[in-house]
Amino acid sequence: MFETNLVTGFWNIRIDRSESKYLENFRNVLSLQHNLTIFVPKVYEKFVLENRKNILKKTDIVILELEDIKNKYFTNYWDNLQKIRIDPQWYNSTNWLKGTPQYFSEWYNPIVMSKVFFLYEAYVKNKFNSNNYIWIDAGITQHIPKEVVCDESIKNMAKEIKKILFSSVDYIGSEVHGFHYDGYKKYTTLIPDWLCRATIFGCNSDYLEKFKNDYSYYLEDTLKRGYLGTEESIFSLLSCIDSEMYIRYHTTGASMPNIFLQNMKNYK
Repeated sequence: MFETNLVTGFWNIRIDRSESKYLENFRNVLSLQHNLTIFVPKVYEKFVLENRKNILKKTDIVILELEDIKNKYFTNYWDNLQKIRIDPQWYNSTNWLKGTPQYFSEWYNPIVMSKVFFLYEAYVKNKFNSNNYIWIDAGITQHIPKEVVCDESIKNMAKEIKKILFSSVDYIGSEVHGFHYDGYKKYTTLIPDWLCRATIFGCNSDYLEKFKNDYSYYLEDTLKRGYLGTEESIFSLLSCIDSEMYIRYHTTGASMPNIFLQNMKNYK
């Protein structure tokens, strides 16, 4: 039977912002009727159970504290990432970096850069005997109307997943989230005029091992070379290196995958 496993995670690292707003958006994701693997610290387990109480058979909660992310998923990358993050040459390389959590939070990048590893763990557990695995940000409805972040969109998106599927949007500059284009030239002659979004992305189960291995290699190697962006910087690089494996569904006119999900909702 064809099954899709959604994967998400939530850790509140922005103590300067209202937790209730984050939880409101998280609740929208928890309301989806798909199979859902949720990575959360213990403090949010009750919240997840309350919001999934009617569909617990489609729910898999993985308790994961911040230190667990560092020690279990990010051991090979932590030191090099933090070294770059506090280097003035990096955070002064663009005029906006110092205002982002990439710079001022030691946890932001380790969390977002572990999405592929979370997806892979759900695949290894295979709790729902799934053919496709889709990562969805816990806060996706902060940027995209919840009317299009719906089960119909997810169902139709799964039909488009042949290998690894990213949504992409127009992006022109000299860097990708702080990862400068000269870093891309170490690996490819193709410099992207697009950005692969990590708000929602999917992988067929037959390709998740390769996805994890490719991603791990380029994450570690780019950090060793002194290049730091976000997981979207690595996704965009992968789409340059192997466009047949890392397939882009490109839309114009929005910086987030709003149009992508709207198209999925209206999929024929």
